[in-house]
Amino acid sequence: MSETDSTTVIKSEGIFRWTPSEDDFEDATWVPIAQPPIKNRRSVVSVAFPAADFQTVAAAARKHGKGLSTWIREAALRAARR
Repeated sequence: MSETDSTTVIKSEGIFRWTPSEDDFEDATWVPIAQPPIKNRRSVVSVAFPAADFQTVAAAARKHGKGLSTWIREAALRAARR
């Protein structure tokens, strides 16, 4: 069986390769794949703003020459470190 005959998936327990001996998904063998460490692991957060608040924050970011995500991240970190 060649590499193209397997399927790689990401599960909550890690990255696995499914190499079925048959076409039956239930009887397939899942083999963990070693993965290199992830550098600079990041989390992405979605935050809802009322329109007026969003405009206020976006204007402040522009005024200081920063992108919106950078502005929000820096403000959140400042507040958390107080």
